[in-house]
Amino acid sequence: MEHQQQQSLLYASPDRSVILLDIPASISGSSPLRLLSVDPLAAPHILPEPKDPTFVFNQELLDIHNTLREAIVAALDKIRKEHGQDWCLERKTRAIDTHGPLFPFMTHGFKSNLGLLQSPSDEPLDISEYEAGASFDITDIYQSIIRNSSHHYHSLTITTASVDTHNFIIPPRSSFLLAPVQSSIGIWSKYATNVGLFDFILLDPPWPNRSAERSKFAYDTLPNHKDLLLLPLESSLRENGVVGVWVTNKPKWRQFVHQRLFPKWGLEYAGEWIWLKVTKSGEPIFNLDSVMRKPYELLLFGRKPLSRKQLAVDNKWRRGNDGERFPSPIVEGSRGSSPQPRVSRMPQKVVVAVPDLHSRKPCLKDLIKSFMPMNYTACEIFGRHLVEGWFTWGDESIKFNASEHWVPA
Repeated sequence: MEHQQQQSLLYASPDRSVILLDIPASISGSSPLRLLSVDPLAAPHILPEPKDPTFVFNQELLDIHNTLREAIVAALDKIRKEHGQDWCLERKTRAIDTHGPLFPFMTHGFKSNLGLLQSPSDEPLDISEYEAGASFDITDIYQSIIRNSSHHYHSLTITTASVDTHNFIIPPRSSFLLAPVQSSIGIWSKYATNVGLFDFILLDPPWPNRSAERSKFAYDTLPNHKDLLLLPLESSLRENGVVGVWVTNKPKWRQFVHQRLFPKWGLEYAGEWIWLKVTKSGEPIFNLDSVMRKPYELLLFGRKPLSRKQLAVDNKWRRGNDGERFPSPIVEGSRGSSPQPRVSRMPQKVVVAVPDLHSRKPCLKDLIKSFMPMNYTACEIFGRHLVEGWFTWGDESIKFNASEHWVPA
């Protein structure tokens, strides 16, 4: 796994508050293969801007931007001074539509066969017990827990009712549930209980947005963002566990996470990270102060408070497995009142990375481990690819693990 970190982590400031990451390498992990990508952006996008310099498109968006701008500018300056090299690794590419997946994905084919499916099995299907390349029908895979319990990469072939076959690469110790999130909550909840709950849950919700809805190669957006309130994360997360939610720059979604999701899940706000999108020469993909678009996305963190009983637990791991330091939970309260636990903060990070395919986010596995116990358990909801050692849930959960997306290194 150190090999993966050296390949994907191109720069880190001494306090690790500024990170330069290569997205395809972060997803590839320890695989001997390379993930196919699109060519890195050579120059920033030029957007039409209002002629009136005092025009404010969205005051709330501007206010949020003003709280982030200093950290973003400082991060760029630091990387330019201390790194001074390429801002991404050389990419393996093919002539493909830069706005969509490398090849048409079969999820829509799967959905057309939903009427053929039987009730999912209560027992996970462990593909490591079969020969590499073993073939399974879609009815064996869809809406069932699939896992690779071995420490090796495993190939998997899925056949649909139309006799089309699709090959996938399954990372070591990874699991997935290929199913629509809204209709498979019960399956996931039971699995979460069986594995002893999760230390970290990451969500990349397909928030409604025009670019995704316009692109024929993109993904289905949420028909109703309030469906997220149905997810029982409060009962699927361990004490002191962390939830991270990616949000676009529409203030509405940020408010929804802060005011509705975190309270519903019993979480306290714990901080945020910034993913700054840059060109291959390190320029923000949009003018940093563009009125219409921002060259970054935010990852909002909520943490489940510790009970008073848990506050006595040794807190050495909270100093970070990579030497990062962050506050431990403390108890507040006056004489005669019940002490209330506070949650550990997630120090702000600026993660700088050259964008890749539409909807492909930086893999956070090596970045989040500093804030987790050793051998932590993690789940990604609405994930598009599998992560070594993680559980992934969603109807596109193995999208980027199709063998057509990989080539020899």
